[in-house]
Amino acid sequence: MNVPKEVANTVAKFDALQSTFDVTDIHYAVIDSIKDCQLTDDEKSGYWAEMAAFGFDTHPAPNGGPWKSYYQPAMTFTAKDGSPVYGPDIAIANTATIEYWSIRAESVKHPILAARYSDLVWDLGHHVTGSSSNIKFARLAIDSYIASLKMDNGDASGDNHYNVDRVLKLALSIKDSARTINAVEAVMDYAERTSDDDKIGTYCYLFDLLLPPKNGPTLTADQEEAILTRFETRFAEMTKPGGSYDVDPHSPLEIGRRLASHYKRSGRDQDRVNTLKEIAKAFERRAKIGDALSGVMFLDDARKFYIEAGLKDEAERALRESQELAPEAKKRMARHSVEIEIPIDSRQAFLDGLMSEGVMNGLREWTRGFITDQDMLIKQLEETNKQFILQSLFKPTILGDDGIKAKVDDIQGDPDGPMIFETAKQMNRSTLWISWGIDHLIENGLTSQMFADFIAESPVFLKTRFPLIQRGIEAHILGDYAQAIHILLPQIESALVGLIYMLGGASTKPHRSGRGVIQSKSLNDALANNAIKKVLGPDLTMYLIAALSHPKGNNIRNEVCHGLWDPDEFTKEASERVLHTMAALSLLREKPT
Repeated sequence: MNVPKEVANTVAKFDALQSTFDVTDIHYAVIDSIKDCQLTDDEKSGYWAEMAAFGFDTHPAPNGGPWKSYYQPAMTFTAKDGSPVYGPDIAIANTATIEYWSIRAESVKHPILAARYSDLVWDLGHHVTGSSSNIKFARLAIDSYIASLKMDNGDASGDNHYNVDRVLKLALSIKDSARTINAVEAVMDYAERTSDDDKIGTYCYLFDLLLPPKNGPTLTADQEEAILTRFETRFAEMTKPGGSYDVDPHSPLEIGRRLASHYKRSGRDQDRVNTLKEIAKAFERRAKIGDALSGVMFLDDARKFYIEAGLKDEAERALRESQELAPEAKKRMARHSVEIEIPIDSRQAFLDGLMSEGVMNGLREWTRGFITDQDMLIKQLEETNKQFILQSLFKPTILGDDGIKAKVDDIQGDPDGPMIFETAKQMNRSTLWISWGIDHLIENGLTSQMFADFIAESPVFLKTRFPLIQRGIEAHILGDYAQAIHILLPQIESALVGLIYMLGGASTKPHRSGRGVIQSKSLNDALANNAIKKVLGPDLTMYLIAALSHPKGNNIRNEVCHGLWDPDEFTKEASERVLHTMAALSLLREKPT
């Protein structure tokens, strides 16, 4: 392999330095050095070996990246045929490349260069040669990383942010206890020399690397105490009332979270509780600074940490304070509206289509047409997220008159939450069409009896319920929407709970009090039942949940039955949505024998 002299001279300049540098500086310097050169094929291989050596990325990649390795391609593209294209790509390397890096690892003087060459051989060598690399290169990489950390005063933090992690994991991976001890000491020394108390990113890695939940290095008692003391002292300073961090509770949160986790593992439960309590209090203090909307958000964070600490009374107090701020917070929210122009011809074509085969067929098409197709919605979201990248990064929070109702991106125990929110948005976009459709059907002869007969075709709704069902539909036609909603919602719930029994399950459950009391299951229980979800299918299941029972959706049943709606919320549109969910559920028909 012949390395162009321009490239060799460029790398030699870096090798002669007595200070630190970022490897990306070499990468671009190597590229610049041959701009005006005509290279032979042999020189091209030598150039690539040096250029790629400093071009590989060290950022963690999902699932270990394409090569399941520490070093990753800095760029990934997709070719016209759909295949991935990497830059640099280890597939270009050959045995001669690995041999060249091996020679360079042992011949260069600067530890940054030695670490890079030797680690490349250790990490990527087997991808090229098909055999394991000599362990001496792992040892050389560790020793060189340690030497480069000792040389750095913080100027090369871009590389060493990853090097502190790499040197430790490399030593642990080869089970070299002496080098592990050296690596721990080097990391602690580096953090001590380069960290800034006001910038948590310059020292939080110390806790993550040396006191992780599992598979960490063995520390001496003095080393562990030194780390804990540093973080405890910093946390105490950050959480002083009236201090500068009252405006930034997220910084003490980062430190406190680490301490609380360590206390839990160490059996220091009271210390854990006290730490979480101080985090919560920091968010409470921040809630008193600024407007009501931000106050509601910070109080919700405080409530969560009080709950995590097991302090229910404090959590209740934070929730009450949030509730007091909620009305003012809603007033301050800016209202945004978007005008959508619907051509008269489109509306008329829709209405004519409904009546093309009669009223009852129109009712059937009206019912089927507005159940959200989940596969189609997912594809729409993927396209939207590609087109509006920033929008996809910020997930909304749903705010009600009593405070925060739901955070859409909080999926702990609620993996379907984001899709329920998107389903509800899609449903709301169809509200006008649903209204036009049902009004048109009623104008053309649809009666409460005919609507009830359509519902009666489903065995899910019991015959004994039909006087109530028809009365609820009649109330809607007459414009008494509050009566229609209050009558029809229980009929939908009764049908879903009864469906549990039809499918072989029990429609009752023990009361949560544990006093030997049996009670009926609820709509929420029914929509969480696996047998019911299988019968309904994903589209109808998600539609019913989004419309009736989930805070990240419209949640009509829960809010009405708990008395949360004001009179002005019992609108024609709300009543139409209840009518539609009942009709949608009635699409479950008995199979012919």
